[in-house]
Amino acid sequence: MQNEKKYLESYLKLLDINPHFQKIKESKNFKNYFEPSKHWTPDEINFPFKKNLLSKIINNIKKIYDHKTTCLVQNQLELNFCSETGSHISLPRSHDKIGKITNINHNLNTLIFQGTILSAAKSLTIKNKIHFSMGTSRVYLNNANSAAYIQFDKDDGYVRLVSNRWKDTPQIFIPPFHINEIQSLKNEAFTFATKKYTGNDRGYAFCKKNITKIFSFFEEVAISNLHDQKSSYTFSEQISKIHANIFNEILKETGVKQVTIDYEKLSWEFLIELLEDKTSLTYIIFSNKQLFDSFLDIFSEIQTGWQKGQLPFDLVVEKNGIKKLSPILFSEFDTSDRTIFLEKILELLKENKIIPKGVLQFFIFMVEGGLLPIGGMNQSNYCTKIRDLSVQFMCNNLGKYERSNALKKLPCEIMSISPAWGFMNNSNNLFSFSDFLEKEIAITKDQLQSILDIPAEDALFLSIPILSQFMLHENIAPEFENKFIQEIKEKGNILIL
Repeated sequence: MQNEKKYLESYLKLLDINPHFQKIKESKNFKNYFEPSKHWTPDEINFPFKKNLLSKIINNIKKIYDHKTTCLVQNQLELNFCSETGSHISLPRSHDKIGKITNINHNLNTLIFQGTILSAAKSLTIKNKIHFSMGTSRVYLNNANSAAYIQFDKDDGYVRLVSNRWKDTPQIFIPPFHINEIQSLKNEAFTFATKKYTGNDRGYAFCKKNITKIFSFFEEVAISNLHDQKSSYTFSEQISKIHANIFNEILKETGVKQVTIDYEKLSWEFLIELLEDKTSLTYIIFSNKQLFDSFLDIFSEIQTGWQKGQLPFDLVVEKNGIKKLSPILFSEFDTSDRTIFLEKILELLKENKIIPKGVLQFFIFMVEGGLLPIGGMNQSNYCTKIRDLSVQFMCNNLGKYERSNALKKLPCEIMSISPAWGFMNNSNNLFSFSDFLEKEIAITKDQLQSILDIPAEDALFLSIPILSQFMLHENIAPEFENKFIQEIKEKGNILIL
């Protein structure tokens, strides 16, 4: 291929940042690539808190989904203890920053969207009826991947969901929507459509239809808060359910149902349980000063974790009703008396005054619970580092050889977010969320299955322009990109909708 050399140069640079791209490149297709994850069922001898973690996941699902859905997820997780974990708790959209003029092929949200669909396709390989996602609501509202906006028009049709007052607040601490707020946002969207499509009755009717469709998801979730038998949802639980509703609209002809939850509070509760159980590795580490100091040092400097001299928690700082997160210096806590230290940590966790860093969350999910997380390019990197360091730590510091050997097999280097599999017909634009709105596309089961047959190398190379911009801060010239896309299209190894 005439432009392959140019792409290989970028690929080699990306490989330096994340060596796990090589596994995608070497795979025959996505069926082959996902094979190690399809049968991940951790045993309860080497992962003794699997049942505890599963129970907390199921309890979380029960709160916002019906009984049938809860049972389907439980059955699936008992056979394959795996979750897509790449997406923040947010709503799909075409642009990282709403209103920003950008080539859609160079937008990370497109890969996040396609990653969710790709991960759903994986579910078909083991005849799952559920695609299960867990995401973090720790992300601040002003983050590009937050739930700050909902999009209903490909260009600039959107409304901001939450007041700018909360821009520096993690989503987990943002108040939930009420039905009157949803109606107000819906009216705002209709006002925008009226102004934008003045004199264009067809455009207005189409935009109004999309607004009605999208806000029906919001209304369903907000109204369910009024039911006496339901606990009130948090903002992140509302967004999780709306995220599931949106993807279920896209997946409705495939036989796969999307279920999305927020793992933040779930992880806090799981950590509390581990710190109260003297048989857990987490308790053993935290209760022994030498082990704890080694743990802090060995696992420091990993993305989503802590720096040297810090504890593996964020302090929740509140001022004028606004909550922010701040790292905690090791020197700010007296760690000499382990009993007092543990009691203080547990007290602060239970009062939501501190929350565990991402590295500690994934450590307990993988090492104690045996959960296989499959996320994006960054997550595959840091989760694999956590796994490998945990294997060494369990051998060298804890003498847990059998458990370390079992953990070594956890294939967390697999990622769903980064390969690109679909293009819009008659364009070189990657299929994105906005196309679901504008073209009213629902993916069929045959199309979802066909994604699994796409050569993984082609799918990876199609995403290189976005990955280069996101990870290398470099741009590939459009003439190279367009020619390369055409060459892959001519091979017939991509889904065109």
